[in-house]
Amino acid sequence: MIYRLFSPIVPILALVASYAPALAQITNIYTEGNLRPTHNLPCISAEEARRDYSPADLATSLKRCFENGDDARAIEMVVVLQLRGEFDARRVSDKTAHGAYQVLIMDVANAVGEDWAPRITAAFEKFKGDGSDGHARICSMAKSQGAPNYRPDYMIAHGMKAVLGTIEGDGLVPGFDPQASWAELLKDYLKCPS
Repeated sequence: MIYRLFSPIVPILALVASYAPALAQITNIYTEGNLRPTHNLPCISAEEARRDYSPADLATSLKRCFENGDDARAIEMVVVLQLRGEFDARRVSDKTAHGAYQVLIMDVANAVGEDWAPRITAAFEKFKGDGSDGHARICSMAKSQGAPNYRPDYMIAHGMKAVLGTIEGDGLVPGFDPQASWAELLKDYLKCPS
């Protein structure tokens, strides 16, 4: 009786088992510059995050801050990294590349281990977000520095167009207005006061 219930499943299981080695083989494709930092940073504060530091650069600082137990600076790096990543997503033409900055954060989380989630959550609770001292400092820094001035190669190289060799032009959105986009991000994304 049990055999009759499972008899239709047996051929399917055999078929899946025969493909298991192929399914277990995952191929990662890397392109030149994909998620690569241009600056290997120590643990820095948000105020020290110069305009020429990309999210890939800031991820190196984020990892060092976290490893050093400086969770307050780590959460600042997360916020600045995400802000600049959102800016880059607006100026990189290949939409498949836009998740690059999120992958950078996931890579740091995976590298530092299981302490990541509880510690970064606690750090964010202390940071508080909109209206807090930390938020005000990051808004002030972002306003005074202005739009980032690095080329977002880490993101351009992350997209499928880079993998396929079909990047159009320089990989950036034609006619992109960095100042207007930055001002909009500070207002609508970071929720900085006017």
